[in-house]
Amino acid sequence: MKILHLIDSGGLYGAEQMLLTLVSEQIKQGLEPTILSCGEINEGTKALEHEAIKRGLPLITWRMKAGLNIKGSWEIAKLAKKEQINVIHSHGYKFNVLFALLPRMLCSIPIVSTVHGYVVAEQFSAMWLYQILDKFCLSRMQAVIFVSQETQKLFNKLKKSYVVQNGITTEPLSIQSDKRFKDKKIKLVAIGRLAKEKGFEYLIKAIQIAKIQDREFELDIMGTGPEEIYLKGLVSKSGLETQVNFLQFIDNPSRYFDNYDLLVMPSLTEGLPITLLEALREYLPVLATNVGEIPHVIGNCYPLLDKEKDLGNIYSKIIAFEQFYHESGNDKMKQLNDRFKSMYSASKMANQYKTVYQNL
Repeated sequence: MKILHLIDSGGLYGAEQMLLTLVSEQIKQGLEPTILSCGEINEGTKALEHEAIKRGLPLITWRMKAGLNIKGSWEIAKLAKKEQINVIHSHGYKFNVLFALLPRMLCSIPIVSTVHGYVVAEQFSAMWLYQILDKFCLSRMQAVIFVSQETQKLFNKLKKSYVVQNGITTEPLSIQSDKRFKDKKIKLVAIGRLAKEKGFEYLIKAIQIAKIQDREFELDIMGTGPEEIYLKGLVSKSGLETQVNFLQFIDNPSRYFDNYDLLVMPSLTEGLPITLLEALREYLPVLATNVGEIPHVIGNCYPLLDKEKDLGNIYSKIIAFEQFYHESGNDKMKQLNDRFKSMYSASKMANQYKTVYQNL
């Protein structure tokens, strides 16, 4: 079976990491996947493309005019037909729209889409209108896959939808640390695209409170994005330059998880974060909001941040987590690691996607 994965990537975040892992596993299954990475004309090599080349994964670098480029999607459809592709797999609203609007007579190959995450847009905004179009286009797909049950509920009118939870390799990349929460300074890490929905500003405010309370907190933020200037300004205005470090994009950040006491994820919305799974694999404690698939992954092993009540009070929640960890953290971490291995492996994810393809 030949699968053509379509993506127009803006970085190397959760969706991109999931796709790279999925393609690697599909090759092990004996399938023939290829990533078609799209960008604008004259755009340089993307981070996803660098990583795919590094891993030796089949890759087509595709450049075309931006916007509602039906001609561009037709060219991709012709390529898919020429290469005898069995399934076209979209990873983002750009190709959802382009291929849904392409007449079926021009592309008879089954098309599926994975919705990696979903931020509900403000009503009557430009993004809100785009999401209405995206929902219509998803209804024209042969199958739609969600990474969380919560996101699937937002699309309850779709006739053929599935939930396939993200998975990663289960082999740890770092040494399990036995020094967590043993020093006076608490070392925190936050990872992701620097966007409003990730809630990093609430975490920076927690560092500010820690400074006022004369508690030693240090925060490393890994990632880039549209909120970077705003967040750096917030740090500077609060005088936290020695407490908060912006490390930009870090390749395979889980290699460094043994340096931290706690991963904090104050997100306003999520699907199933790859970073969360990596933390469970590496035995790194996690304090995260109760959004998306996160509560289902964590279960009752760890306390969660309530999105409605706790984001303004993350400092006290971190202090409470420190006490919780000293009392039962190691046992809970072992439970979570076992749960991760049984439910969120890359091979399990790939098998579920294969079943979706076979049922088309």
